[in-house]
Amino acid sequence: MPLKLPDALKPPPRVPRVVLLPADRFFVRRVPLAPEGDAAVQVELALEGLAPFPVAQLYYGFLPAPDRASALVFAAYRRRFTTDETGSWAEAAAVLPAFAALLAVPPKHAATILHANGLRLAGLAWDGKEPLPAGALAREMELSDGKDAAPVVAPGPRADFAAGLAGRLGQAGKAERWLEGATTVAAGAREGSLVLTTPGAGGSPPLVVELDAAQLATLDVRDKGVLAVRARDKARDLVLWRVFAACVLGLAAAFIFELGFGLGSHGLGPLLLKTRKATVQKQAPGVQKIQTARELAQRVGELSVRRLAPFDMLDYLNRKRPATIWFGNATTEGLYKLVVSARTANTADVGNYQSSLRTLRDVVASVEVSNLLTREGQTTFTLTVVFKPEALQKGGRS
Repeated sequence: MPLKLPDALKPPPRVPRVVLLPADRFFVRRVPLAPEGDAAVQVELALEGLAPFPVAQLYYGFLPAPDRASALVFAAYRRRFTTDETGSWAEAAAVLPAFAALLAVPPKHAATILHANGLRLAGLAWDGKEPLPAGALAREMELSDGKDAAPVVAPGPRADFAAGLAGRLGQAGKAERWLEGATTVAAGAREGSLVLTTPGAGGSPPLVVELDAAQLATLDVRDKGVLAVRARDKARDLVLWRVFAACVLGLAAAFIFELGFGLGSHGLGPLLLKTRKATVQKQAPGVQKIQTARELAQRVGELSVRRLAPFDMLDYLNRKRPATIWFGNATTEGLYKLVVSARTANTADVGNYQSSLRTLRDVVASVEVSNLLTREGQTTFTLTVVFKPEALQKGGRS
């Protein structure tokens, strides 16, 4: 569920900066796609066949159809843009061809949408069968009547331009819609979307086109690797902003709660403390009985389990002791360690005895032999054995 922030905590609205590139620098084609495949990969393959330059030397974008069965693909040779032009792209929200503002809801019949902006003309044509334009045409006109001529295209050249676009697609009797003036850009209602508004010619209604974040991602002509990095950075910044906003909301809620908690003698704080003290006093006798019973049970358990068992220890040692080894005295250290002074007439029996005790893995934790001394045919040594607590709890003599 997305985090809904108060208006005071929302980032301040700002007009997105969008670069609209001259349409006459791009060639435009509608290409078929396999709906189940990756549209971006298929577009790159199509460009390799259509363009005379490698894809890496192109600025390109595309717009897939709603059914993903086709895409409107456009591309321009990178050297057609100067360093000064591309230098302004880094901070832009999107870099689009100017005809992106004409990508309105597809008409139901064959139709053209044409745009005159100064001396630049651009147009898109629909055949009434497909949701995407079947073709595009763009041209930059030249001044013909001297220096004082207004930088606009006369009606005659406009009509020729419209006829050329329709004739290229064989669209006689098509509907025309003319737009005139600069396109303005504003943030859309949906997150990441942009609204492009182009004035209508002769007082006709403007054309309003809203492009969502997914469409802008494919229409943007900048380097695709750079766009991927920008998308990751934007997602990270959004997460950081939401975390910051959530912290601010949490601090505000804590401040309000604290203010209400200690507000006056009849505030929330005294009432909660009084209720808590009454509950503690009511439950105190029962808690004391439970604690006493627990301590008694724990003590009984320790007396029955944690006990010194020297005879059980000796019983385990005697099970593996050769007849040639005699024990002298034995002392305990703690509950689970036994130290035995022993002697034997056969020195080899000491190592064998130690190895035999180590086979009692369920009983013996460690076996050490020290102070080994041979004199007048007798070998004395000290045997230190640490037992596992669970073995002694079960009892060694059975």
